Amino acid sequence: MDATLPSSAWEALFLVSLLAGSVTLVFSRFTAKAVPCSIAVFAITFFISWGYLSIQSEQALKNLITENKIRLEKWEMHGCMDPGLVARNVYIAQSHINGHKVAGYGTAFDLFNGSTVTITNRHVVDKGDGVTLTNNLWQSHATYPIGFHASIDLAALDPIQKEWGLRPSTTTVKPGENLLVIGQNKYSRRWFTPSIVQVQSQKWVDWSQVSILAKVFHQLVNLRMSKDLALDDNTKDVNIVRTQGFTAAGNSGSPVVNCAGQVVGVMVSSIPFIWDDTEQASWFIPIDQLATNFEDATQNNSITKI
Repeated sequence: MDATLPSSAWEALFLVSLLAGSVTLVFSRFTAKAVPCSIAVFAITFFISWGYLSIQSEQALKNLITENKIRLEKWEMHGCMDPGLVARNVYIAQSHINGHKVAGYGTAFDLFNGSTVTITNRHVVDKGDGVTLTNNLWQSHATYPIGFHASIDLAALDPIQKEWGLRPSTTTVKPGENLLVIGQNKYSRRWFTPSIVQVQSQKWVDWSQVSILAKVFHQLVNLRMSKDLALDDNTKDVNIVRTQGFTAAGNSGSPVVNCAGQVVGVMVSSIPFIWDDTEQASWFIPIDQLATNFEDATQNNSITKI
């Protein structure tokens, strides 16, 4: 086979071989007619196409890492906030059941706006009975949720350190603007990974630019994200921002910081690339959404200001 075939052709080959092989296997099982040659051909086609797509995926990851290094260098050249300073206010968050079984994981950070509160995503902490936060000095502390947002995927935790934290921004972001995200990142296998993401002009992924298999995966993740954000089918008016950059599972709850070091939002969901690094997308909730509609996690009353 010609290795220069576009990814879409390899994906089609992969899907056809998977479907045809499954049908042939079922036919063979229920009709008691052996078709070993057909199954072997489909199996070979399947593994060749899957192997090629795996190589494509690995290259896409390398492209994302390289792009992020270049963006970090430009971030530093422009005199933007040192990621190491931001990381002092960031935690690795793990919720647990009975003190040991992990129920959720992600990132959290301290936000200071007259007082300190620790912010993360609701889905990181709402399935456990306790939360452990680990800072960049590898010191771990136990805490608990003090509030959940009434409608979107945000949670407030009892802060470990008082009178300290990242400051919220009073400006809105613009398409093309570069922002800093720090937190867990399964691709880098580092807990405090700095990533520079770029704000996109469109809120949702352009389906015409998404590959065949990725469309299925994207749709499943979009449904999950919609549930996290408590959205209905009409998502066009929801105030979230899409970015492109080196983010991954674990970045849930990460602070999104502008060049001045001020928090512009909280990372809420990420769709990983499949075969093409340009398909990677993530979303954050703007910082102005944090000031309203929090419900107390234990007494169910309102937290009016954080």
